[in-house]
Amino acid sequence: RVNDPDSDNIYNYPIGEECNPVTLEEESHSYSAQIRCHGVRGDPNTDLDVTLRKRGDMSVVAQSQRYSVPNPHLVPLKILNFVTPNYPNSYCLSVDSKAPRGKLLTEPAWFQLQSLHGHMLDYHALSGSITGPAEAPIDGLLAVGAASFDNSSEICDSSSRGPTFDLRARPDIVGGVSTCEYGAEEYWRGTGETVDHVAGLTALVKQRYPNYTPQQVAGYLKDNAESRSAEDDDPGPGTDANSTWGHGFAMLPDDVGSVTPPTVDTCFTTIDGSDTFTGAGTTPASPTSPLRAAQVTGTPASTPSP
Repeated sequence: RVNDPDSDNIYNYPIGEECNPVTLEEESHSYSAQIRCHGVRGDPNTDLDVTLRKRGDMSVVAQSQRYSVPNPHLVPLKILNFVTPNYPNSYCLSVDSKAPRGKLLTEPAWFQLQSLHGHMLDYHALSGSITGPAEAPIDGLLAVGAASFDNSSEICDSSSRGPTFDLRARPDIVGGVSTCEYGAEEYWRGTGETVDHVAGLTALVKQRYPNYTPQQVAGYLKDNAESRSAEDDDPGPGTDANSTWGHGFAMLPDDVGSVTPPTVDTCFTTIDGSDTFTGAGTTPASPTSPLRAAQVTGTPASTPSP
């Protein structure tokens, strides 16, 4: 919750400090932070900024800008972007009110400050760190967390935790990732990688059950996930899902033997060489059948289909 005991419109963190240290050591490195709060867009009494400051003199280095189109039905969101200079500095993030000094008339019930791209704040809490669109209450949408393939029983530090601001458990499921570490050489990592893996699982489910709706596919993945226990600081473990792992680590049952292999399309032939082979389709057997033609260069490895 907000706390401004000296009425200077810079909020205090629970530990009593007005600025939360963040380590930015890389030169010419892009950094982002964002803030969301309970309030009304455009209301100066609940309009908050996240400000990057120099530690020590608290001088302003960068400040957030409104990120999305104003919409009274969306949680107010602002984002700060900054590129580190080629000389070292110590930085911290403050949360500032834009109301007239000392005149905050409507305190927001909560605000959420997030340091992005693997830069952790000195004072932080993992629970409640999840944000949009993963928090959206949409049937068929899966919010995906991250755990290493090498240790699928330990959640990645960078994987956001629930609950959502209205106390729903999130994520829905956790997928595998090649590494939990962030660094210059790890370009594919975190939940950006796990969503691709889980998308592959959804494709397999859809192939197995082509008539499934998105809601049924999501339910199938949740039902077949390997359950994991919530972390000790999980504020609401829930009955079916917790806010660390959701329904568990994404897995599919070992029933592939009952799946019919896909039909091989005989219109495609392996070509190897430098000669020319021309093939053409015939009249479709029905108005909905495609008529295909192709010209390729090479020597047929086998007799082409007519």
